[in-house]
Amino acid sequence: MARTSLREQATWGIVFLCGGALATATFVDRWWVQVLPLFCIAPVFVAMRRAKPSRHYPAGLVFFGAWLLPTTYWYYSFMPVWLAFLASVGFVALIANLFRLFALRLPFWAVLVLVAAVWSALTFARMHLPVTEDWWLPHLGYAVWRNSGLLQFAALGGEAVVEAGVLASNVVVALLIVSFRPWVAVAGMCALGGAVVVADVRVWDSEPDAVPQVVSVQQMTVGGVDVPATARDIRTLTETSAAALKTLDGDARRIVVWPENSVPEAQRLLVESAARDLDASVVYHSAEMRGDERFKRVIVLNERGDEVLSNTKAHIAPDESGTGAFSNRHVSWADWSITAYVCYDMHYPDSVRRVAGADIVFVPINDAAYGGLQQRFHKADLAIRAVQSRASMISASTNGPTVFIDKHGVVRDELQPVTAGVITVKK
Repeated sequence: MARTSLREQATWGIVFLCGGALATATFVDRWWVQVLPLFCIAPVFVAMRRAKPSRHYPAGLVFFGAWLLPTTYWYYSFMPVWLAFLASVGFVALIANLFRLFALRLPFWAVLVLVAAVWSALTFARMHLPVTEDWWLPHLGYAVWRNSGLLQFAALGGEAVVEAGVLASNVVVALLIVSFRPWVAVAGMCALGGAVVVADVRVWDSEPDAVPQVVSVQQMTVGGVDVPATARDIRTLTETSAAALKTLDGDARRIVVWPENSVPEAQRLLVESAARDLDASVVYHSAEMRGDERFKRVIVLNERGDEVLSNTKAHIAPDESGTGAFSNRHVSWADWSITAYVCYDMHYPDSVRRVAGADIVFVPINDAAYGGLQQRFHKADLAIRAVQSRASMISASTNGPTVFIDKHGVVRDELQPVTAGVITVKK
């Protein structure tokens, strides 16, 4: 009895620690920390092989709870408590059913392949189905995205394929653990980790595509979180942009990107004047009323202050008011095809279709109300979309993320969150 109790305690401990390891890799977006998910699910698989069928679902609750509940804390900052609970705890209770597959009377390798396939299929489904596509639930891609070599799987189908790659690595390690001596499993983990690091280095050392000269500004509005920009904000953005433009080649065309700060239509003349004064194209965010409906747009002005591109935000976040509308316009700018979309839209898989054919995507962002983890998710989304669309992503935010990500999903430059500042991108 004591031996059985001790074994069960060890099982719960393994399951909890492995789920916590995934949460840690999600919070700490450093490539060397994000190697851990390649192996940390394997001990859970092995523990489920040895556990009684009656323990499979509870173990799933512990594992997914340890991973997903810490990484969905920010839901409670903008959702009603009941909805945040449903979207986080409810999803944990649902996906924990995945572990019931371990009770099937199949060879262990077949069960592992089935679990990995169903897990990846569920991620694909929830990223595309109504309601669940809005939840921004963590997937394994958020725990490994800084490993740019591994992230290249996104080109084959986005988040679900990256997740399938992570799960495949854990399946291999689990089979090594149960089939060979421990040192063989350790050697296998080293080989898999080494292969990912080599792939990372190859991608990091690759030459990014040429991009135009860009100044991307991170600045909160004077009024604070979610308060629309005022004339004072526009003047400050203009002054900051002008100072940064002085560091660039004055003979080449330049683009300035401003955050998602809901510039009112009444202030548009100020933005047009800024474009002329800066002698640069300006990408900015605006909110406009059409009858009783409020639409959020990203607008690109040329150096003369003329509008050359606009796209409307298609996906409205759960806590914001507005009407979504699909658009996918691009424009030729110098030697590049450029487009621009607003914030939350880049989370959705349909953004790949909207971006298709563009060389560069500009993304005004406002994540000020959601905290640091959600900003990391946003960077990961931009990196995944960059790989899928083979387009560079340049964002400007009120307080982060303001980032330049090349078409390989590599972060080439970024600002620290909260602090105002600029990044400059040169040819």
